[in-house]
Amino acid sequence: VPVGSGSSGGVQWSRSSGALRFSLTAQGRVCFPSGAAGDAYYEIGGNLYYDSEHLRYEDLFDTGFGAVLEADLLHTLGGKSGGGIRMGGYVALEGSWFEGDTATDRYGNRVTPDDLALGTFLGGFKTSMPLGGPVFGEFRIGFGATRYEEVKADLRSFVKDDGKGFVSA
Repeated sequence: VPVGSGSSGGVQWSRSSGALRFSLTAQGRVCFPSGAAGDAYYEIGGNLYYDSEHLRYEDLFDTGFGAVLEADLLHTLGGKSGGGIRMGGYVALEGSWFEGDTATDRYGNRVTPDDLALGTFLGGFKTSMPLGGPVFGEFRIGFGATRYEEVKADLRSFVKDDGKGFVSA
């Protein structure tokens, strides 16, 4: 599930020694599900139905919440401990939680997924630069992995070939 972050807030603890700074940050955030959920295949009564409408994650899940715990070790270029460009590595553990919502496609098929929980580990390179006052810019590049459980859903579908209307699967 591609996730866009919205508002976030958090706390940071840091220790500096010369040009090195270690920090630990905890944040909470509002998460917005986004992107195409992919093609949908439904099996009803032994028949396979295909829907190319591409339901979107924001149709299937409500806005959620997330939490991040990040540690970084950054070196200040030029040896200044109070400011300047900082570069180094970071690792982050993230969690995002979304409540399932009911989505209906153009044929009247209704899908109600269970809730979704994502766990993510990221690590890589980070640079940070003060832009004046409390404002700063960051650039990150890294690799990671995301884990999530299978999400089951209730499906109510209109089956055209048997004339009985909605069936529950």
